[in-house]
Amino acid sequence: VKANTATSGKVLFAVVDANPTTLSDVADVEWKSYVEAAEDNVVVIKSAKDGVKLESVTAMDPESGDAVTISSEISTNTGVFYFTMPANDVTVTAITTDEVIAEEFFVTEDNSAINVKTNIAPSFADDKAKADFVVNAIKGKYPTARVWMGGSSGTTVKGVEVGDEKYAINDIHVADDLLVVTVNTTKVVSKNASDKVGDALALAGITVTGGTGSDAEKVYITLKRTDNTTPANVGTWGLINTTANLSAVALVDGDVINTNGVNGYAKIDTATNKVAPNTDGMTGANIVAEIAAADKVDIAGTTVGTAGAAQLVKVGTAFTVTAKGAGAATVAANTKGGKLADNTSTGATVAVTPVKSVAPGTEITADTEMTATVTLTAIQGDVTLKLASADNDG
Repeated sequence: VKANTATSGKVLFAVVDANPTTLSDVADVEWKSYVEAAEDNVVVIKSAKDGVKLESVTAMDPESGDAVTISSEISTNTGVFYFTMPANDVTVTAITTDEVIAEEFFVTEDNSAINVKTNIAPSFADDKAKADFVVNAIKGKYPTARVWMGGSSGTTVKGVEVGDEKYAINDIHVADDLLVVTVNTTKVVSKNASDKVGDALALAGITVTGGTGSDAEKVYITLKRTDNTTPANVGTWGLINTTANLSAVALVDGDVINTNGVNGYAKIDTATNKVAPNTDGMTGANIVAEIAAADKVDIAGTTVGTAGAAQLVKVGTAFTVTAKGAGAATVAANTKGGKLADNTSTGATVAVTPVKSVAPGTEITADTEMTATVTLTAIQGDVTLKLASADNDG
């Protein structure tokens, strides 16, 4: 009788003469990680870890793959199981225990919270047991973690210390129903199962403002759900803005939230990313200005790279816009060339820096391109981005 790879080191076995009924029946047996037993012998199984009780045991015949019946505990809540040895070998393939294991944790940079998600609901005898558990859970990442002792005699458990920060015991949350979400690249564990998007941002220390001059209520963040549903849009990515929405949208385990730091994202209105032509070089109405796919943020209901569709871009970060000619101008007609420039855009301060322009005297075709970088700041609402082909004659 032995354990498989998954259970190796986690269970111990012993051979006894008859079915045990109390723990005293197995008090003096020799526990081993592997035993040999004859057919019809009784084999008992317990956890290899002191203080941990088995709750279930699954075993099989390694030759046939047939399940081996494991009897119940020798008595209620002992955590020791037994079975009658069949003719063939037995391998224990899976167990469950009453051991509380920290699956994920998050420690705020200030001293506001330590949150630990566990595999099962924990039950701590006292604050010392809770603090010890948390210290052991986080010590690999925070080697300075220790139990914070205080009171007049220094024997009262106050919480947990991590470096110079002290976390009060009531600010330490340990439960099996906490939510694990990602804020930008940081994995965050919620304080409560009912936490909202705004709570996750607060834990991560992020307040989205949109930067200098922006109305924070008009700036977006994005939310992606593992079940492909969103609170704001139907599709893969959802958009959230306004303080009220951040406080109202409940987190779901596995959520991925992107904020672009504190700057957030601006939404460019549908069908407004067009270029008005100048009177000389680029000709034709509504020359399409296309935002580079690499600079767009994927949002619900939008195919990245689709001209004229609503687009999301990072506030305060330059993105590239390309415009192609429509119609043609002869060399003789093109006396002023062309370059991209702002043309009464609304909803933000729009800075346009030409990168690739059309020189005077250059033949214009439908494939002629102009490019520029555009940066949006001081967001006041959804952006109507209007560019123009301005004269490039110096």
